[in-house]
Amino acid sequence: MPRIATPAGARESLVMRGGGRTLTEPCQARSPHGFLGIEEQTISAIADFIKRR
Repeated sequence: MPRIATPAGARESLVMRGGGRTLTEPCQARSPHGFLGIEEQTISAIADFIKRR
């Protein structure tokens, strides 16, 4: 996953791409905002981030 360049003091960002077809309204669990279809990759990336801290 690419890192986004950030100015000094800024927080790290992570961009997830991909996933399945939207099954609900935006921002609900079965939409891209719920990481539909890429749940495992997203959870793994979050866990890796926490472990690095």
